[in-house]
Formats: sequence, C-alpha cells, structure tokens
Amino acid sequence: MNKKYFERSAEMESRQISSFLPNKIWDRFLAIPCYGEDQLLPNTLASLKKASTKRETILLCLTINEKHSSPKEIKDSNRKTVAWLKRQFQFSQIADNISYAEAETFDILLINRCEDFAFPEKQGVGLARKIGNDIGASLFHEGRLISPWLHNTDGDAQIPTDYFDQVRDLPLNKNISAVLFQYEHVHQAGITAESHWKAAIFYEIWLRYYVAGLAFAGSLYAFPTIGSTITIHAGKYTQAHGFPKKSAGEDFYLLNKLAKIGKIKYLMGSPIKLIDRYSNRVPFGTGQGTGKIEEQSREGDSYDIYDPKIFEILKRFLQAIGQVYSKKDYQCLTSLEKHLNPTELKTLWKFCQLSELEKEVIASQKRAGPTGSAWAQFQHWFDAFRILKFIHHFRDHLYPSLPIQSAISNAEFLDIGDQVEPFDILRHLRLKEKNTCNQMDQ
Repeated sequence: MNKKYFERSAEMESRQISSFLPNKIWDRFLAIPCYGEDQLLPNTLASLKKASTKRETILLCLTINEKHSSPKEIKDSNRKTVAWLKRQFQFSQIADNISYAEAETFDILLINRCEDFAFPEKQGVGLARKIGNDIGASLFHEGRLISPWLHNTDGDAQIPTDYFDQVRDLPLNKNISAVLFQYEHVHQAGITAESHWKAAIFYEIWLRYYVAGLAFAGSLYAFPTIGSTITIHAGKYTQAHGFPKKSAGEDFYLLNKLAKIGKIKYLMGSPIKLIDRYSNRVPFGTGQGTGKIEEQSREGDSYDIYDPKIFEILKRFLQAIGQVYSKKDYQCLTSLEKHLNPTELKTLWKFCQLSELEKEVIASQKRAGPTGSAWAQFQHWFDAFRILKFIHHFRDHLYPSLPIQSAISNAEFLDIGDQVEPFDILRHLRLKEKNTCNQMDQ
C-alpha cells in the first residue's frame, strides 16, 4: 500500500487491512491506540497476558500514532515502543506499515502511523480508535471474529484478570450497544509527583460528581465517557458509523450516539486501573484536567465545578417535560413554578427559547406518530450535548461554578456526610456510582 493512499484517504479501509491478516478466526478483539507510551505499554500488555486464556484466541490491534507536528519526545517514545515490541515478538511485515505476530497468549496487529504515515494534523486519538475498531468490526462481519464485542483500552491502563470474563455471558438479545468497565486512577511511584496524584484524585471526583448529577436528574446519558473503559457491540458500532476522527472527545461523541440505538450497560466486575501520569496527548480530558488542577493548586486557586443546584433544576425540568409527553398537556410545565424561583424560571425559559424547545416537542410527537415513542424521540434530541449546553447556560447566566469542595459538600445527591478527605470522598463516590448504575441496570 503506497503513501498516496494515505494522502487520499487518511487511513486504510478496514477490509483491506483485515485482508492482509492470515486466514484465521479469533475469539476476541482488543484495540489500543499508542501515542508516546513506551514506559507504560509493557505493563498494559503484561495485564493482557494475565487476562488471556489458552482456550481463547485474542487479536490485539496496536496503532502507534503521531502527527508531523507531534513533540520530539512523543516521536522518540513511539520509536522506542516499536523497537521494544519487535524485540519481544517475532513480527512479519504484511504491508508497508503493518506487521503481524503470533504470541503464546495473543496475536498482535501492529499498525505504524508514524513518520511518512503520520496522522493528519486535525485528527488524533479518535482516528487511532477508529482504525482499530473498524478492523475489529470488519473481522466480525466477515465471520473471522467470534465475539461481537470490540474491546478498547489505552497504553496507560492495566486491565483486570476477569476483563474478558465480564462480557463473556452478556445476553445478546438485550439491545446492548456498549458496556463500560469500572475504573480507578492509581498512583505509580516514579511516574508522577505526589502533587499530581492529588490532582488526579480531584479530577476523578469531578468525573464521578458529573455522572452522579446526571443520574440524580434522571438523564439517560448518566455514564462516564472514558475511552479506555469502553467495549462496543460490533453491529451497533457499524450502525453508529464508528469513532469520529477527532483529537479528543471521541468517546463522548460515540457513546452519545450509541445510547440512542441501544443500552449502555455498566459492568460490575474488577476495575480497569488507569495510571496517573502527566499527559498532553489531547487538548482536553484527564491529562489536561489533572495538569490544570495541579497548576491551580500551586498558585493557590480553587478548582471549580458545576453548582449542584443546576442538576436539581435539570431534574425538575426533565420531570416536567416527561409529564408533558405522558399527559399530553403543556400545562404540566407550570408545575415548575412550584419548584423554581423566579430567576431560575426566567433562565430556564430563555434556554427553552434559544434551543427552540417547543418546536422540538411538537416535532418529536409528529415523528413518533401512533407508536407512542415521542418521549424517547425527545430524549434522543435532548442528548448529552444539549444537556451540557443546558448546564453551561445555567452556569453562565445564574449559578457560576463553585470550588470543588464546596460543590461536593452542598450536593445533597452525593450523601458524603462528614467526609472531608479527598480520597475518602472518592471511595464514597466510586461505591455510589457502582451501586447507582447497578440499580439502573435492573
């Protein structure tokens, strides 16, 4: 495959890549994008080895990637990663930038998107995930992959020994589009300073606080969007047109679509461990978030998050809109006057006006017709993106963000009691999220 193909399409089609592979059937598939992962990837692969069993064949797709503008340290790290892999495994070159190896516990498809094959400047981890999952979906549809579940993680993650067991008996008749593994950030000595680990604790608190707020409000989109914890049904993946090629937020975008065509299910097994480390791989996300918190802490500034009052308003709003659909009576919206003060009401009506809410309510009822699915139609419209716009509208016009400690202590839906130590709060939120999601899944 020559360079012009990459210039023309930015990636090789999955069916062409899969055609290079030996005529073999695998039981399971795992995709990992690698961007400057030479220090941590060996531990990720060690955890995969422990999770693998000799009775199943696993194909691991590693996409080593960079852009021409990537920092020198990233490019150097990628060279070290490729060199280390080729010392550990006996690869055969099957295309210009594609190698394949069979090992004792898993096979490896190595896609090298560095140097002449580097990613376009405006694309990033989303493209890396897309390449891997497109290949997995193609193999499944060709009958060369037995399990329909496309596993995803990252080069800074360590998967648990029961990783594959957790999806082995999932019912395929339950319209599940994706499953999410439990996760925990962990500190590893020598990787980051203690100050960064404290920042990582606060960042995970924020992640779980947001999901808890959405769950309290009754949103269908109350789930974390962390790429290294996502496993996707191949059929639903194809239906949703796969990962977007974005440099960040690809997990949020895809899960938002998958939630509209099936269920997002939490798994209750052992968590994936995410190593706390410095990272500027993407323009926003964990790496940027923890770095911002650490910097603010050094300067004596607080880390601010959404006021919990906004989630309370969101809950009242969703309840009132739900009644509009169930009772087919717009007067149900007047019930908001009993629960919101005049300023909150004014801010809400402004949001409704800006988002053309009334127009959408009418349109969703027309789309649903006699099937009675108008409420579901509305929830597809009022999705994770619009919920975020709702929250930002209230943040910008009424309830500014609060220091994280203040927001957590004032959030009645968290029930943290007298706990004040960050890690104690985090443990509480981890358990609460697991219990809440378990109840939602019943």
